[in-house]
Amino acid sequence: MLVTAVGPIVYVLVLVISTNFLFLTIGNRSPLITSIGLVLALLAWIYVFKKGFETGWIRGVGIALLAIIVFIITGAVIALFIHLFVPTMPPIITTQPFQLV
Repeated sequence: MLVTAVGPIVYVLVLVISTNFLFLTIGNRSPLITSIGLVLALLAWIYVFKKGFETGWIRGVGIALLAIIVFIITGAVIALFIHLFVPTMPPIITTQPFQLV
């Protein structure tokens, strides 16, 4: 469980450090900097799973994807559960992702 808890922490640290470093070296190219930072952070997170569970890169990717799916489902269930007791709370999604015709 420690590896699963450390993974997102490493992700955020690598994302913040890499985007700040790239901003200082490349300049203000926001989409490029963000994209590179996200890729580096995801690779670092997968590497944590790879080392922590002593497995290869492919299984590390699988574990990371499973962790993301579980995180999303758990967050949605907690938000819906809270919404039952606090009905005045705004919904999880405040805008529609696309216009229905």
